[in-house]
Amino acid sequence: MVGRSGMMTPWITSVGARCSVGLSALQVGLGMRADLVEPRSCALKNGRDEAVGMCRVGGLGRDVFGYKRLLALAAPALREALRPVVPSENERWPLLLALPDAQRPDHEPHYRSMATALANEHGQLLDAKGSQVVAQGHAGGVEVLQRASELLLAGADGVVVGGVDSFYHPEVVRWLDEAYRLHALHIDDGFVPGEAAAFLVLRTQRQKGTHARVIQSALQDEAAMLDEEQPMIAAAMTALFRDTQGSAARWVMTDVNNEHQRRREWRFVSFRHDLGAAQVQRLPEKVGDVGAASVPLMAATAFCWWSLGCAPASKVWLSSSSDGAKRGVAVLEQVTP
Repeated sequence: MVGRSGMMTPWITSVGARCSVGLSALQVGLGMRADLVEPRSCALKNGRDEAVGMCRVGGLGRDVFGYKRLLALAAPALREALRPVVPSENERWPLLLALPDAQRPDHEPHYRSMATALANEHGQLLDAKGSQVVAQGHAGGVEVLQRASELLLAGADGVVVGGVDSFYHPEVVRWLDEAYRLHALHIDDGFVPGEAAAFLVLRTQRQKGTHARVIQSALQDEAAMLDEEQPMIAAAMTALFRDTQGSAARWVMTDVNNEHQRRREWRFVSFRHDLGAAQVQRLPEKVGDVGAASVPLMAATAFCWWSLGCAPASKVWLSSSSDGAKRGVAVLEQVTP
C-alpha cells in the first residue's frame, strides 16, 4: 500500500522483542501493560563506588559487554519475528538494524557487521549482503523504517527492521556518570539505563496475523543541537508532529527519559499540539532507556496490544530523540481483521 506522500505504508506482519520485563514480544507487551518495571543494582559502579541501577534482561552474563551482548540480545528477538515467515525461493529480504550512536564510548568497528552476522543466521530468509546498520541511537529506529519503506516501494516484497541497545557496559556507565546523567539520590534529572532488542517484519502484502501498518515516518535535525547559539525550542519535534498531524493524536509513545532537557523539549511539543488529552506513555518509565531499540520496541508493543485488544487507540505516534540532533516520528495504525 502506498500513502498519499508516495511512500510505501508497509504492513507489520510479525514482531519479536525482549527487554527487562519479558523475553518475547507477548511477555513484553503484558509486562509493560502491568508496569512490571523493576530497576535493580548491577555489577557496574559509578564514581562514588555505588552500584548502578539498571533494567537488565535476564539470562545474560554480568561479564558480557559490547558486541557480544548486543548479539545475544538481538538473536532471539529476530528468531521470534521470523518464526511465522515462510522462506521464498525467489527472494531474500534485507535486515535494517538500528544501533547505538557511533560516538558512544562502547562503539566497536565490527558493529558495522552486526546486521550481516544476524542475517547469516537466517540465510534462507535474509539477504546478508543487502543488510545495513544505522548507528544513530534512539532516532535510528525511525531511519530504518524510512529506508524499509523506500526498499518496499522499489520492489522488495519484504524487509526486516529492528534495533538493539544496551547501556550495560563499563565505559558507557563511566561516560554517563561523568556527565551526571545516571539516576541517583543526588541527581534528580538522571535516567535509568536499560537494554532491549526488537524486530518487525514489514511486507507489501497483508498476511495472516497482521495487526498494524506504518502509515507515516519522518526525520529532522534539531537546529539547537547543531548550533549552540540557537535556543532550544523543540523546533524539529514540533515540525514533525505538525507534518504527521500529531494534534489529532490520542495515543503517543515516546522515548523521553527523565533528563531535564528531554522533558523541557517534550513540554514544548505537548503544549503546541495540545496533547493534554492524549495518553502519553514514556518508554523509559516502563523498561528504562533502551536507546536504539526504542522505536522498534514501542512498535512491537503497539502491535501486541492491538492483537490483545488492550490498546488505548487505533493509531499511535512514536516519537524519538537521539542524543545528537536527530529527531524522528513514526505513525502506526491498527489493522482490523
